[in-house]
Amino acid sequence: VFKLYNKKAPEGKIKEINQLLAAVLGVEQSGVYEALEKLLDRLIKRKPLREYGMQESDIEDFANSVIAFQQRLLNNNYVPFDREDFIGIYTRLY
Repeated sequence: VFKLYNKKAPEGKIKEINQLLAAVLGVEQSGVYEALEKLLDRLIKRKPLREYGMQESDIEDFANSVIAFQQRLLNNNYVPFDREDFIGIYTRLY
């Protein structure tokens, strides 16, 4: 999600968090998300969504469900995401 925020609006508030994370993690801003992923992987083992029972055919339905039922949360997004953004996120995590 942070990578997509950064792609969609790199000059906004995300730039500030990138600077902070880069300083804390001791990396260049261009590598901040990879370094953050490595740190988080040491804390919590990430698994693909399929290991939680999601089927590839569920991705579009899940994206539609988030859009339909999570507006309270989505209204607070740094930048708006559309259906294709959600499908892309879940596909990468699948």
